[in-house]
Amino acid sequence: MVLKWFERNPPDTRIKTYFDGGLFDDGLSAMQCDVMLFQMDVDILSDEAFRNRVRRQFGQDVGDPDDPIERGQVVRGIIETAGDFGRLSEHDLNRHVVAPSVESTETWCVAVFQNLENDPELLRGQHLCDALNRIFWVVRSMTQKIIELSRGVVTAPTYGESNR
Repeated sequence: MVLKWFERNPPDTRIKTYFDGGLFDDGLSAMQCDVMLFQMDVDILSDEAFRNRVRRQFGQDVGDPDDPIERGQVVRGIIETAGDFGRLSEHDLNRHVVAPSVESTETWCVAVFQNLENDPELLRGQHLCDALNRIFWVVRSMTQKIIELSRGVVTAPTYGESNR
């Protein structure tokens, strides 16, 4: 998604649209963004099709390093290349924040639960995937209940009836 977005929004377009007032650039100063955050999960590096696309599109031969810091650096490089950061002024470059997601997004999701058997910071691999899957199961169940409620299939208790 990030690479597609950069294709549709080259540097000049990004600056004009998101920082310089966009449609209201007639002196009305309606700046839409202070900064833009670009995030990509490093797990994408294990996808051979993604690595081939990066090689074809940007001439970068990226691997899938084991070290988390190296994985973050590879993704940062891909984002900076895809976003053509070399064409940005220093001022505009400072308004583009790159945040590779390295073994953290899943941990943050798991960490919001208070009743955990293990420290979420110590979960890795299959254990982290299993914990995250339990959360997705709960969210999926909640989403189904919301859909049923919106369709009138189930009814929710009134405020006075709910367990506050």
